[in-house]
Amino acid sequence: MKSRSSKQQLFILLTLIIAFFIVNFGFYSSRKVFIDGDGNGYYAWLPSIFIYHTIDFEEFIKRSSAADERYHQPHYFIRGGEVLINKYTCGTALLQTPLFLAALGASHLTGLGADGHEILFQYGVALSALLYLFLGLLFLKRLLRTYPLSDNVLLMLLIAVVFATNLFFYAFIQPSLSHVYSFFAVTLFAFSVRRYFTEGQSNMLLLAAFALGLVVLIRPVNIIVLLAVPFLAGKASTLLSGIKSFFTAEARGGSHGGAQRYPAPTILKAAAIFLLTVSPQLILLILQTGSPFHWLYPGEGFNLTHPHIIDFLFSYKKGWFVYTPFMLLLIPGYFILWNKSRYEFIFHLSFLLSALYFFSAWWNWFYGDGFGMRPMVDHYGIFLIPVGIFYDRLARTGKTIICGLIVLAIGLNLIQSYQYSRGIIHADSMDKSAYWYTFLKTSTRFEDQTGTDKETIYGRLAETPVVSVFQDFEREYPGWIKLQEADTGKAFSGNHHLRMDSIHPYSFGYPLATREDLTGRGDLYVSFSVRYFEEDTNAAKGAVFITDILDDRYRSLYYRNFKLKKVPDALTGQWRLAETGFRLPHLYDDADQIRFYIWNKDQGSFYLDDMEIKIFRIIQD
Repeated sequence: MKSRSSKQQLFILLTLIIAFFIVNFGFYSSRKVFIDGDGNGYYAWLPSIFIYHTIDFEEFIKRSSAADERYHQPHYFIRGGEVLINKYTCGTALLQTPLFLAALGASHLTGLGADGHEILFQYGVALSALLYLFLGLLFLKRLLRTYPLSDNVLLMLLIAVVFATNLFFYAFIQPSLSHVYSFFAVTLFAFSVRRYFTEGQSNMLLLAAFALGLVVLIRPVNIIVLLAVPFLAGKASTLLSGIKSFFTAEARGGSHGGAQRYPAPTILKAAAIFLLTVSPQLILLILQTGSPFHWLYPGEGFNLTHPHIIDFLFSYKKGWFVYTPFMLLLIPGYFILWNKSRYEFIFHLSFLLSALYFFSAWWNWFYGDGFGMRPMVDHYGIFLIPVGIFYDRLARTGKTIICGLIVLAIGLNLIQSYQYSRGIIHADSMDKSAYWYTFLKTSTRFEDQTGTDKETIYGRLAETPVVSVFQDFEREYPGWIKLQEADTGKAFSGNHHLRMDSIHPYSFGYPLATREDLTGRGDLYVSFSVRYFEEDTNAAKGAVFITDILDDRYRSLYYRNFKLKKVPDALTGQWRLAETGFRLPHLYDDADQIRFYIWNKDQGSFYLDDMEIKIFRIIQD
């Protein structure tokens, strides 16, 4: 049995290594950057502490490409008293530390640069993700072994959870984010809790306390994994007996019979281990702010009365079942679990529903950039259990059918992961039309074809805008920059419209002079809309809304563009509404004006009417 288990583990390790090389030397042909996006925030602790010798992230900013770009500085650094602090806790960086230090040592020995972002550090993070994926799978295998599942079923489940879900994306394509590390920590917690309750081993309670500390240190919201404890205990009597033994010197009889004795203060030891594990973050906060408790997400929070559960599961934007259809196997899994054990059914479903409620109640319920529903990745080890029980109960024909479906799910997941990495699937703005327009498309001509949705905010917009300007091309409006004469004949309203073509690539523009009520603020939201008319298919495909913040020498301080058309289509001969909305950055004193206009990049021929620009204050109740 041990020999077979060892062979399975070796097979899994080799499979992961091969996948690593295919992704990073096949898809990307010698990839050089793994630390990007929000991953920079999780990782920033390491160069700050070990290279810059500070816990003030001002130094990290000074050494980065954003040093002189106040308007483009990372959103994950916030002001905490006199220092700039990181809103991402240090757990991910803590697990990355061994290979970071190896990269640092190798950089010094070889004379390579050592600012924390050279190639050795990049691969240190990539290999860290691979390591914790492998460890997570080992503990997942041990967890699944506590259920009556065959070796073949175990191997199938381990392959499926890697390649048929977005765990693959966060392990191989975006390894600097926290999710593969959380997957490891949550799975370790589930395994140790399961073993504690089913075998009565006190050391497993201590391991569970350590794992829970890691869970919180990496991603604090994942403390909801405690709600899975009743399910992991297996039955009510085992749960109650295990809880009772927290506070007594008598352990329950394990699977080997008899009673074990262990020290009475086991629960105190567990609490001490948990606190010791989370202490790095508490100590860092004390050093940075003077308090171990500091809300790291100012201007963000949960809308507990308005969860987006249906969107979270089924939307084309990020829906869990849309982008990870493998997890639909939970549904038949629950039917089997119901017949097997009402107790396990109730508590597993309760855990799933609780996770769906809390995660979908976050103000940004789709979690910004990312492939699929990334907060669910962390708990795949627990979600996989009913799937395994269902699959194991099937007859041979049923197993064959489900295997076929899993192969399809793997193919879809790998293609869509590739699509996301190439910009074919938009990072945060997919909808039904964009999904089916790009479905299974891998050609470069589909890259960056999908426009951006209005930006989501935490709070609400004030009823009255602080700025409101309108241009219907019917008369002269003060303040507008006029580059051409308006046309007549195809207007959406009134008699005049604006023609856009190769001769006239720019619309009228509005240069908004910054005023006292605008500067020094970070709570302003722009709403920008226009009507457009295409006679030829996708003539406006390359057109973009432009917002450009300029200083008094007309140098750009901040520049953003948003596609006019959300997705290419065949619709012509009618007026349509295009709109975008986004939060302005904090406006400093050097901002002289904000210029709004539309740029016809591809220089197709189409018409505009009724441009409207409004700026609102964001109100947080």
